[in-house]
Amino acid sequence: MEDKPLAIYEMNVKNILLYLFLLCPFILAAQESESEEPAGILYELDDGYANLQIVDGCFHLFFLNADKEVVLPIYSKALLHYEALAGKDKGNREKCQLTLEGDSLMHPKKVFHPYAFRVRVILLPEEGSDAEKVVLETEILRQD
Repeated sequence: MEDKPLAIYEMNVKNILLYLFLLCPFILAAQESESEEPAGILYELDDGYANLQIVDGCFHLFFLNADKEVVLPIYSKALLHYEALAGKDKGNREKCQLTLEGDSLMHPKKVFHPYAFRVRVILLPEEGSDAEKVVLETEILRQD
């Protein structure tokens, strides 16, 4: 009779260790994803960041605070000049206007893989505003 409680204890310890072993990769992945930089290009602004990335095949420009959390867009429009660096559209140059859509500025035209573009963003202030337009550095956007 005294062997049974010990056997149950050993079995519970083995189960706990097995669960921890199986869950460990998921726990580590969650910790890594919290500390990662946002996808795409991160531009530094006076009061935070602008983050250009491709979401569901469309260009999106997010605005982030100093803690790199998404905030409502500071600008209501932006111009995006881009050149495809790979794929069937290689060498094609386009420009489009990004407009307010939810929590980002975006353009509905889809772009196709591979996502490799030379991009230039111009942030446009609202009409009647004292703010000036902001030209962000030309960068290479590579994204999976």
